[in-house]
Amino acid sequence: TSYLWSTGATTQNIIATTAGSYSVTVTNASGCSATSAATAVTVNALPTATISAGSTTTFCAGGSVTLTSSTGTSYLWSTGATTQNIIATTAGSYSVTVTNASGCSATSAATAVTVNALPTATITAGSTTTFCAGGSVILTSSTGSGYLWSTGTTTQSILVSAAGSYSVTVTNANGCKATSAATAVVVIALPTATISAGSTTTFCAGGSVTLTSIVGAGYLWSTGATTQSISVATAGSYSVTVTNASGCSATSAATTITVNALPTATISAGGATTFCAGGSVTLTSSNGASYLWSTGATTQSIIATTAGSYSVTVTNASGCSATSAVTAVTVNALPTATISTGGATTFCAGGSVILTSSTGASYLWSNGATTQSITVTTAGSYSVTVTNASGCAATSAPTAVTVNALPTDTITAGSATTFCAGGSVILTSSAGSSYLWSNGATTQSISVTTAGSYSVTVTNASGCSATSAATTITVNALPTATITAGGVTTFCAGGSVTLTSSAGAGYLWSNGATTQSITITTSGSYTVTVTNASGCSVTSAAIAVTVNALPTLTIINPTAVCSPSTIDLTASAVTTGSTASLVYTYFTDPAATTVLGTASAVATTGTYYIKGTDGNSCSRISAVVATINALPNVTFVASKSKICLGESLTLTGAGASSYAWDNGVSDGISFAPLSTKNYRLIGTDVNGCVNTASVTIPVNTLPTITQITAAANRLMVGSDLTLNNSASNGLPPYSYIWSNSDPSIAGINGFLNPTLTGVKVGFVDVKYYVIDANGCRSLTSSLFNVEIIPALMKFEIPNAFIPTDMYMDNRFLKAAFNSSVKRVNYFRVFNRMGKLVYEIQNADPSAIKWDGTFNNVMQEPDGYMWIAEITGLGEVTFERKSGQFLLIK
Repeated sequence: TSYLWSTGATTQNIIATTAGSYSVTVTNASGCSATSAATAVTVNALPTATISAGSTTTFCAGGSVTLTSSTGTSYLWSTGATTQNIIATTAGSYSVTVTNASGCSATSAATAVTVNALPTATITAGSTTTFCAGGSVILTSSTGSGYLWSTGTTTQSILVSAAGSYSVTVTNANGCKATSAATAVVVIALPTATISAGSTTTFCAGGSVTLTSIVGAGYLWSTGATTQSISVATAGSYSVTVTNASGCSATSAATTITVNALPTATISAGGATTFCAGGSVTLTSSNGASYLWSTGATTQSIIATTAGSYSVTVTNASGCSATSAVTAVTVNALPTATISTGGATTFCAGGSVILTSSTGASYLWSNGATTQSITVTTAGSYSVTVTNASGCAATSAPTAVTVNALPTDTITAGSATTFCAGGSVILTSSAGSSYLWSNGATTQSISVTTAGSYSVTVTNASGCSATSAATTITVNALPTATITAGGVTTFCAGGSVTLTSSAGAGYLWSNGATTQSITITTSGSYTVTVTNASGCSVTSAAIAVTVNALPTLTIINPTAVCSPSTIDLTASAVTTGSTASLVYTYFTDPAATTVLGTASAVATTGTYYIKGTDGNSCSRISAVVATINALPNVTFVASKSKICLGESLTLTGAGASSYAWDNGVSDGISFAPLSTKNYRLIGTDVNGCVNTASVTIPVNTLPTITQITAAANRLMVGSDLTLNNSASNGLPPYSYIWSNSDPSIAGINGFLNPTLTGVKVGFVDVKYYVIDANGCRSLTSSLFNVEIIPALMKFEIPNAFIPTDMYMDNRFLKAAFNSSVKRVNYFRVFNRMGKLVYEIQNADPSAIKWDGTFNNVMQEPDGYMWIAEITGLGEVTFERKSGQFLLIK
């Protein structure tokens, strides 16, 4: 009565156009639904037809490019090749038809390949290519768009100054390259010009050196001399120009002559040259390259610590030396500095000691005092500086003074000093060497349990003592703790008893309660801790409370049965635990007010209640569910009310959860019966209840059919194919359907001898159906190999044209063609040098129209060549053509 498809459609029929899995849910007049098994629909995709180039499709003559088709099962290139890859070496337009595993084909867009001509490469020299070193020649390349010389230079001309073989690679506007023949350049070497010195070229004033040139045919020194050797006595820069037998000259590098002056030798003192023993003075020489003092030292400065006469010999960077005048140094003796003590230098705080210096002219102590003796009361290190009549000073060795501190006298309590009776506190003295408490104890710590005032006297390692302030200890009395029960302490679960503590300031029960009275509902041993106003606590003796548990009653819900069976509730009551002897009573309500009566069979679905009572008179009520299931309303659904022989039929049950057919048919599975049969369905629902239904399905026989033929197998492009049924006159007046695998030919219905129009080259799979009054159909098919006869294509170019207004009918280069020419894939014109001057691609043949210009410049009268690729009707063939013509003025 209604339908719901997996696509959301609600009609009985749907048209599937996309691949997928389709199912339908059918609802009958009773409102019951069933879902069919899924039907898979597969749609074969067309292949992707693309061409990828392995490199650029525009290259120079001699190059190539690999064209690769997208993946398929077979390939047909516009060149006739059938491999996935082809190598293109000539210019043209390339396409490929790809067929996939489903037999579907697609043709790619055309890929254009352009092959450009190579340029001319020559070298022209601007002057002689043989010259002396230092000369040069300009080499110029023939004209191009780019240049690369064997030197790496990229200009059209280069300046060459070194011998060698030079070539140039010329690149034209199309990026094509050609390399010229080599041009040799010869460079005659210059003579060698060097100067050798007969001795060092750096010397002191009054010395000299002989300079000699390398052997040559002639000499000219920078001094004007023309001999091979000259003698030099003054500082300066000297060079010589040497000429060889070839008449080439070269000038030597300059030779520098240096004449050094004598150094100055003096001594400067860095301070007074008269000082006390232990002092010093720095003596510094005037600047030089090296030094030698009368002490043997070789540094520029020396430190003089002893009396004596000092001089220095200075040598400059030129190796010349001079000795300074003598400098005298005087050293005075130091005084004696010692300290004597007037008593012990170690004492307690408040003591002192007198320190006295040895005799001198004046004194300075480390604490700032200036007297010969000082009185010391604090710890420290003391020294004195003594100065004699010569003004020389000496500092004594330090004298250490130690002042011992008094000990710290404090008491630390380990806990509160106020506590309850039975408690204690640890009192600890500050650290010392010995202790004496006010209670006579001599340990650092004491444990105090009684009230009172406590102090301690502490003595440190230095023997000093101090007595602490007193610490007061307070001890408080404990409260009384008892429990009174407000009723019996043994009762059943659900009862209670009140327990009350004796009076106090605070309470803490063993169950965590903090009130004076608590209500107990569970078994256990209970105590209370009572705290008084002083914060002291006492815990009571325990009181036991016993709570008897309710009996354990386990109810097992009986297994559901199918109507008209009954269920016995007595078997559903089961006891566990120690209360094994229970008395049962059965009720229809949860409050146990309406007694069921005898616990016999129950025939109605519902919830019932059982009450179990144990020996302690405690009861528990539990529910039991009794289920009496009705039988399922079993029906069936047939996919067809009648079928043709060989067709599939699906029988599907409804109204139950599982089904079985008594003659071996599987529920919901398609099968093809050979004759009319009756089918009986057994349905079982989710409760295991069973019911049956039956159906009879008639099976009809198929009509007869004969083979078909075609009127012709060889056709012109765009022709029609007529099909014939050889036994059409003897067929009964049934319905007919024709179809074919060519997607460009529409299906034709209702004709015995149809004509298929627009047939393409290849195989045509034609199917022919006959359908009788029962809707049963028979099929026959034929596979026709239709060979298309290509139409003759006419495409011509005139052998001359005159691009002037005087000849209006012949002022453009045009093409002559017939209707069989569908498209010009490309048309190109080249001049005598092979340069492309006109091109048109993927155009109608009538679009060819060259006015004789290139880049808006009229071309010269000359012979030109053209090449073209054309495609005919039906995309079934193409031709490549070429020819020559004259441009006339």
